[in-house]
Amino acid sequence: MNSLKYSGMCNRVFVTKRNRMKYKRKTWGIFLALVPSSLMLISCGDTSDLKAAEKYGLMAAEFEASTTKLADDIYNSCIRRAQYIPLQAPGNDAKQEEAIQDCNDLNRPQAANAKKANQVLINYMVAVGQLASDNTVKFNESLVNITKALNGLNIEAITLNTDQVDAGVGIANFFIDWITREFRRGNLKQAILCTDDSIQSYSKGLTNVFQEGYIDGILEQESDRIRRYYEDYATVMRQRDAIDREFRALELEKFQAIDASLKRRDAAYTYLAIINKTAEFHGGLKEIFAGNEPLPTPTECEQYLAVKDESKISQSSSADNWEESEKLTFSELQQVSKIAAQYQEEVMPLIRKLDDAF
Repeated sequence: MNSLKYSGMCNRVFVTKRNRMKYKRKTWGIFLALVPSSLMLISCGDTSDLKAAEKYGLMAAEFEASTTKLADDIYNSCIRRAQYIPLQAPGNDAKQEEAIQDCNDLNRPQAANAKKANQVLINYMVAVGQLASDNTVKFNESLVNITKALNGLNIEAITLNTDQVDAGVGIANFFIDWITREFRRGNLKQAILCTDDSIQSYSKGLTNVFQEGYIDGILEQESDRIRRYYEDYATVMRQRDAIDREFRALELEKFQAIDASLKRRDAAYTYLAIINKTAEFHGGLKEIFAGNEPLPTPTECEQYLAVKDESKISQSSSADNWEESEKLTFSELQQVSKIAAQYQEEVMPLIRKLDDAF
């Protein structure tokens, strides 16, 4: 049996197995974001691979939950910072209320925007994985909402630039258009080649926003407020001649608060590492699929990335007008398998570390 026919048989077995799984379809979808498509294309008929896929699927669900918590901390960190305003000073009650209101007005909406921004990259990888296996999946977010979220993303005045917003919108358009146009496995090569520049640009944009806005901005402000709070408290204790045991208790409380902040900082760096490794993996796929052949032209790529009217897209769901690109060769599958294994080996420990931080 040749490798391509064997791959197709594997895909049918894989889908049947998937239908018997007990966890939700959403969990399985996110699994495809992290377990590259080569598992469906190469690991044929091997029960141990299917069991491994189930394990990775469950871990991937934890990854999604952790990234949601990370985005939520854009708001939660602001609230914690407000709680460290010392209320014993005159007028600080009003200052704390004002600070909390700012968190509600500014940080809460940005937490929601950050979730949508993160989900764009995850959903794209889901679509690529599903494209490789000829399956279908639903994404509930509209292109209008995604565009609004990316344009509105602003964490401590750090935003995506115009090119990065356009890249994110193009990626979102790919997976929304893919659902209605019914791209199939034959489109996988061209889709990877056409979207890689957008993936790289968007990943750099997300990295910059979370690095400068969340890590160097929000978390640093929280840590600074914690230090000043305990320094001021220690000054008051000295003025009333507190005993040594009270100072030791205060010092312990301070270190615990700072340690919690540092763990969230470390979690953010872990998240950035996952995003960057995912972009590197995608770039590796591009190198394999490009080979020595010329890259697709902008006109050829337009079907994947050009933003269209969603109402018109939904009215044309036939795949008849889309030509499939050439199938993956066995050599390409072997190369994909190799970098996929390396990607999993590097990313899975990071997922566990991110999950542990929350």
